[in-house]
Amino acid sequence: MSPLRTVLFSILVADDHPSVREGMAEILEREGYRVFLAEGGVVALEIATREGVDCSILDVHMPDLSGIDVVRRLPLSPRAIPSILVSGEPSPDVEREALSAGAYTFLRKPVSPETLRACVARALAGVAPLR
Repeated sequence: MSPLRTVLFSILVADDHPSVREGMAEILEREGYRVFLAEGGVVALEIATREGVDCSILDVHMPDLSGIDVVRRLPLSPRAIPSILVSGEPSPDVEREALSAGAYTFLRKPVSPETLRACVARALAGVAPLR
């Protein structure tokens, strides 16, 4: 994806581990995305509502509000936000719950830069930027 195309999209990255969220942000910013960072689910919901993000990447296990709970509460208008859930402690039950809640997909940590870029590009395929 070229920076000219992706600069129009905004991505929310929520993870309670600073190195994980900052690493993902660095990868996505190099691709030209505008990235918002949140250290937990409550802040993630505030950012998603205020900024109108185009995609979210959410850690399943956060102390204040899980990524699954965030997906369930994300604003649906003007359209659903594709959400990629990630976990360092995945299980089939958690993965099923995430997808049932409306997650676009579920990735196991650590997520390679190539996988992250490809997954975000697929999630945004056919999506018009909100801003």
